[in-house]
Amino acid sequence: MPVLLVDDDPQWARATARLLETTEPKLKVTIANSLTAGREVLDAEPWRCIICDYQLGDGTGFDLLEDVQEETQDCPFLLVTGRGDEQIASQAISRGVTDYIIKNHDDSEATLIGNRVRNAIASANFQRQLSREYQSKTAILDLLRSTTLSEGLLGQFCRILVEENQYTGAWIGAVDTDSERAVVPRAVTGCQAYLEAVTGSAGIRSDSADPATQVLSRNEPVVVSVPESQDSEGVPTAYKLGSERWVELAREHGFTTAAALPITYDDVRIGTLCVYLSPDDPPLTGRRWKTLTEYADVIGHAQHNEELAQSLLGDPSQWVELEITDPSVPLAELTSTLGGSTCARVLSTRRRDDGTLQYLTMIADTSIEEVEAAAEESGTFELKSPVKTADGIRCDLYSTVFPPETTLVIHGATVEEVTATDGTVHLISAVPDHATATTIVDTLEEQFETVRMTALWNTERESIEELPSPLASLTDKQESVLRQAYFRGYFERPRQVSASELAQTLGIARATMTQHLRAAQRKVFDELLDE
Repeated sequence: MPVLLVDDDPQWARATARLLETTEPKLKVTIANSLTAGREVLDAEPWRCIICDYQLGDGTGFDLLEDVQEETQDCPFLLVTGRGDEQIASQAISRGVTDYIIKNHDDSEATLIGNRVRNAIASANFQRQLSREYQSKTAILDLLRSTTLSEGLLGQFCRILVEENQYTGAWIGAVDTDSERAVVPRAVTGCQAYLEAVTGSAGIRSDSADPATQVLSRNEPVVVSVPESQDSEGVPTAYKLGSERWVELAREHGFTTAAALPITYDDVRIGTLCVYLSPDDPPLTGRRWKTLTEYADVIGHAQHNEELAQSLLGDPSQWVELEITDPSVPLAELTSTLGGSTCARVLSTRRRDDGTLQYLTMIADTSIEEVEAAAEESGTFELKSPVKTADGIRCDLYSTVFPPETTLVIHGATVEEVTATDGTVHLISAVPDHATATTIVDTLEEQFETVRMTALWNTERESIEELPSPLASLTDKQESVLRQAYFRGYFERPRQVSASELAQTLGIARATMTQHLRAAQRKVFDELLDE
């Protein structure tokens, strides 16, 4: 840390500088032996502290103090003099001197000055940090009052983090649940080249070990030191990573620490905030971490308001991701019993004439024996027709339990995906608007034990004329027969299920099944081939 020592006694100045650098190794002391010499080097360095004698021969320490105060208001200024009378002390305090020290000409003096310098620098750093936090928070409030949450505003958030909070780089990403990219950048400042190298400008893959995806999988903040862990009081535990590609790129771009925080609102996952530090940046202390979490909260709140406004204005359709944990739901009970990495995915659902629900289900990472054993313990479903395939165990689950999907359909939602792992059912559904999503969650909470909305996002609607659904013209019965035939391998060569077996599974006559299937195929081909 550069320190300027101004004194017209060269011998005292050299001895004091040498002792200061010995007792405080971080200090680098520059000597000036007059007021004129001090003024000449005043702009040479960003001085962290100035130590100045009162009597300088060609002026006084107060003269230099005035120059310093014109240039900067936050550089500590220590006044040293052999004249320790109360008048000088009073003037020093009134003029804004940081501290006042009497010159004793002994070894203890250097220790005293070293302590005073260290304390003055620490106090000035703290005041600068408070000032930056205040200025950046004020700037953020001004942005929120005057701007909608576009990429431009998110860019302003990143700029404030870099310029006002002393991070080398910052970026904000959005959760992308429609592709294998887990996080897609929306705004970047200071780390564009690094991010393009990591993401290829398209987003960070969900299987990457980058902090941006780690924070989503852990659902908690992640701090990584590159290459070694950093002890930061008040900061979540740092994770040591190996030779991942992103770590190598981080080293190449001079980053020593990477931190990522989830951006959420009411436990709904929206995106991630990532920052990077270089050796010259202040360490990620507890106070800096607290400010960073506050920024993530502000961004989450602002983005929630933007999505709410968009849903009220019109076209973007809302997509919602839900988690339901309740042993009364068949898939939850099944995967809870199977445990481990077992994943069950619903391929097709139909309601039989007797009111029973039939789930055509694919269960990965298990065996027929384990599924049969789990079914014997079940109180919510009956297992039939388990078959081992390349993708897992395909089977039918029959249940009379009221499923959560029914609640979504009743409220006008379209269920796109139903999976379950380790006792929790995951649903992805298109809903008409934000208000409907909230109503669905409220209704499900009355029906099941634990319900969480884990993600909510907008997707522009394509007009039906531009992208017609090939299944749009099918009756419910025709669609059910077509789906069952497809997922059970009826169209494979050789066939994995016969027409009679398929009809028996559906609980209808073979001729009726064949009639529905042919009608469905004809309609689908008409939709696809009709010009």
